Amino acid sequence: MLRLEAEGFEPFTATLHVEDGASIIQNISVKLAGLTQRIEVKEQAEPLSSDSSGASKLTEQQIASLPVTEEDFKSLLP
Repeated sequence: MLRLEAEGFEPFTATLHVEDGASIIQNISVKLAGLTQRIEVKEQAEPLSSDSSGASKLTEQQIASLPVTEEDFKSLLP
């Protein structure tokens, strides 16, 4: 029995019949195993700064990254 296992490929197995003293040639073809790719995206928001009165201030970058409909920044203002 001939068995081939390699990372990234499906295992290959073949049964060979060899007579005493004979030699054989066995062509094999292996298939790639299913390829997978994983991408993990993490984003860390900047913390809000607050002044002594406890009011929070948004930076331009924080406002730009907010999911606002049609980028209507005026709707964010109090």
